Amino acid sequence: MGAGQSVTALYEMVVNDRRRPQGSQLTPPHWRRIAATIRIRYKRANTLEVEEKEYYFTVNDLQRIYSKTSGNFKLAACVAEFAESLRFPDTPGIANSNAIMRQLNPLLANNYRNDSKVRELYQLVNAVR
Repeated sequence: MGAGQSVTALYEMVVNDRRRPQGSQLTPPHWRRIAATIRIRYKRANTLEVEEKEYYFTVNDLQRIYSKTSGNFKLAACVAEFAESLRFPDTPGIANSNAIMRQLNPLLANNYRNDSKVRELYQLVNAVR
């Protein structure tokens, strides 16, 4: 990516198994609540110096952040979950149609009422249930 560009990436997240993050300076009980560690590494355009930043998130942080994301992002997450459920239908822990429908229902009602492609996605997910 270059300066001024943006991208959205979706990653599957495996929730922390409560082990202390390697090399972390955090002290108990803080590290026990961490659900994810995000590391961002980039090169500053003006100095060409490489910087790396590390952020810790709890489950509550992630839920709060997700609740504030755009309808477009939530729709992309539903599509990705549905694709995973189709690709790995018999794998426990992979997204299931009922969970996808719980996310898709409010999007369809509030954001994408007149979008035929989203209605088609809804019908496909519903058919798999």
